[in-house]
Amino acid sequence: LVVSRLPTFNPLVSDEFVIVNNTGDQPVTGQFNGLQEGEVLKAGDDFYVISYKGGDGNDVSLHRALIVTNTLDSGPGSLRQSLLDANAIPLSDVILFDIPGPGPHVISVMPALPAINDAKLQILGTYIDQVNGVLSPLQVEIRGNGQRDSEDLPIDGLRILAGDVFVRDLIVRNFSGDGISADVAESLTLERFVTGGNSGSGIDVGALVRNVTLDTVY
Repeated sequence: LVVSRLPTFNPLVSDEFVIVNNTGDQPVTGQFNGLQEGEVLKAGDDFYVISYKGGDGNDVSLHRALIVTNTLDSGPGSLRQSLLDANAIPLSDVILFDIPGPGPHVISVMPALPAINDAKLQILGTYIDQVNGVLSPLQVEIRGNGQRDSEDLPIDGLRILAGDVFVRDLIVRNFSGDGISADVAESLTLERFVTGGNSGSGIDVGALVRNVTLDTVY
């Protein structure tokens, strides 16, 4: 699959484009060569994530991603800003990482990152290696450095308060609370997720999280 963008067309963040409109009631079968669910494509300066469950749930679609471009704790291009933007957009969102230089890339956060309350959010820590032109897994680490907040309360690495959340290829370490804490969610999926050195649990899932899938979690 080759994707290009017209020079005069400027898609918005989180725009979704259906490229195969499945009018039947059965799910899409098969995949584009080399493109599994959630793989990343580039068109111009934009990055897109492919889904075979997009559109109304059984279409093939491309979803423009929010991009983290630095390891700063706040401001444009930061993970904190991408989470704020995702929460502000009442749609399905994807966060990718395109940080210059060789990984691993460590993002030290203080205070706590914004809690996730998006309708649907994917955080794909797969790092876009511009030098070698490949996707390198587990090259992004969110680090808490054991700090507590201004009221001396523990800080979680990621906190989920709503939605369908999918996290892949991310390292979350050294938080004074939990590595990831899910209080309420329709679903939580963790894939190739590493957590350690947290004072609380690595993964804390509350009773109001309806569906949980863990795949290659350390």
